[in-house]
Amino acid sequence: MVIDQNVLVESAQSTKAKLNSSNVDIRVEGCKELTSLANGLDYLYEASVDHSPFVRVAVAEVLIEFSINDVADILDSLLRDEVTYVVQSALQTIGAVKDDRFIFQVRGLSKSNNKFVKGMALRSLGSIGESSDLDILLTNLSDRHPKVRLGAAIGLYRLGDNRALIHIQKKLYEQLDTGKFDNATIRFLVKANKTCDGEGRDEQLLLRLIREAVTVRSDAAWCIGYLKVEAGRKALESGLQDSSQKLRSACLQAIKVMGVKESLAVIRTLLNDKT
Repeated sequence: MVIDQNVLVESAQSTKAKLNSSNVDIRVEGCKELTSLANGLDYLYEASVDHSPFVRVAVAEVLIEFSINDVADILDSLLRDEVTYVVQSALQTIGAVKDDRFIFQVRGLSKSNNKFVKGMALRSLGSIGESSDLDILLTNLSDRHPKVRLGAAIGLYRLGDNRALIHIQKKLYEQLDTGKFDNATIRFLVKANKTCDGEGRDEQLLLRLIREAVTVRSDAAWCIGYLKVEAGRKALESGLQDSSQKLRSACLQAIKVMGVKESLAVIRTLLNDKT
């Protein structure tokens, strides 16, 4: 396929014009086109110091399309940006490319007083960290901010340490005692199980959650299904008759994942009762 050079020139000129626009949205659009320019890296450096944080976020997001060796300086600069969501975007890119040259910056940001930055840093720490970083993640499972707790849970899952599963289960037992549940923790129980191949799995915990934890029963059903905990099938079948439509739907989806055949008799009975 022959590419018309005139088309390439016009495309490059269009992108450059967008980057020089007084309209922020157009400059953001221009950033997204930089990967198609032969000298896009030069313009990327200019855009990374744009006065609009929205443009700098766009730069952070497009960095993943370039060689990190070429854009490491830009990424390092964005990690030190004064705007929260710019730093978050830079951290997200680091987590996606899994480049451990930024480990010291990420560790530092995981101690930030900004809950949004801290939460994203903990996620990225799970992608590029080492076993020595596990304590940081475990400690933050108890943080008072949900964003931080969620970041820690995702970080633990990404790190793939079996102790993550044990501590997440411990956290859920504590939540059972207090009656205050964090839906993020229970959902990441599934990912922790899969990462650790189910070693150390506490199936009784899931059974207690679906029976006792009113606010997260649907999430517990989801967990039972995707982890294929056969001991929880009866609880799922019982949930099909619950007054909560959300729980009924979650139980049905979980049964589909586990296999419908074993529950056909119960499903048919329920259908007959309704007719």
